[in-house]
Amino acid sequence: RNKITDLSKEGRLYNPRPSADGLRVLTVEYPWDGGSYLTVLSAMDGSVLQRIRVPDGIQATEATWWTDGVFYVFGISEEGYGLYKMADGQWSAVLEPCIQKAVNLTGDGRYLEWSSDRGGSNELYRYYPEEGRLVQMTSARYGLTDAAEDNGFLYYVSQTLDGTMLYRTPV
Repeated sequence: RNKITDLSKEGRLYNPRPSADGLRVLTVEYPWDGGSYLTVLSAMDGSVLQRIRVPDGIQATEATWWTDGVFYVFGISEEGYGLYKMADGQWSAVLEPCIQKAVNLTGDGRYLEWSSDRGGSNELYRYYPEEGRLVQMTSARYGLTDAAEDNGFLYYVSQTLDGTMLYRTPV
């Protein structure tokens, strides 16, 4: 507790996401020989608890927990970024790849959230896995960054002709 330590001294691990109980960390691993893996580490000692190969032709960029054994992953392929689900050792495409940039994937057990420029500028999206419903949460004239929700409001930063502004809008 209250001590900073390296969990890994080898490999290339990116975009760490702690589990809800704080005992594990989900990462995207890029081995030297190519491809990518979802790698789950022990938050206590950095030992590898699970290592899941991402299908050929897809390079994982970010991953998040959903439930135990279920992960959602952004991956890039020749067709663009897609959202994939890994459950029970099986991969499936949730949102087919398209030409877009998708970043900051998070999940809270109700929905997945991320920013994407799929419509031409960065907007906030939510996907409700239980319903299979995708919702564009914002429509900022010049796109947005740094979105956060608090007490029923969505806060975000967006460019205007007068500079960068902070906005608040009801969810």
